[in-house]
Amino acid sequence: MSITKIYKKAEKEKGFTLVEMVIYVSFLAVFSVMVVSAVVTSMSAFVEFRLTRDINNSATTIMERFVRDVRIAYDVDQTESTLSSHPGRLTLNTTDEFDNATTTEFYIDSGRIAIKEGGVSTGYLSSQNIEVDLLVFDVVSNSNTIAVTMRLQLSASRGSVQKIETFYSTTILRGSY
Repeated sequence: MSITKIYKKAEKEKGFTLVEMVIYVSFLAVFSVMVVSAVVTSMSAFVEFRLTRDINNSATTIMERFVRDVRIAYDVDQTESTLSSHPGRLTLNTTDEFDNATTTEFYIDSGRIAIKEGGVSTGYLSSQNIEVDLLVFDVVSNSNTIAVTMRLQLSASRGSVQKIETFYSTTILRGSY
């Protein structure tokens, strides 16, 4: 067989058969679906991670400030506080850095936890994209000590992903004993 005949025969057999094309397209479709599914799952996990991180950061800020201010307070102003119900409001009687009597208030404003010191708003403790779903304060006392409990529920959402977390804290007023 001459080289020309081999070359012409190879030229006629170029390309793929229909069966080969169906197999290749099927393989490509399955592979594409697997890749897209993996990307969507990864993105969903990332969004959920970010929501959890944002909620935990806000909760840490709120809880640390709450514990610090309750520990240095000497009494709870129960007439100015809203206890055992949502939305709670806690007014602590405390002293400032110059030992002057003052108050510190924790309350909800526009869906965020805000704080007032000496009747002046000092800002928000929770971040803008975090919603406060529940804020309840309770006072527990005996003849020697006073403690304040806080139940806090925060939520955040991005797209169709929503995350809700509940936090609890009980702190004794050191100035009360």
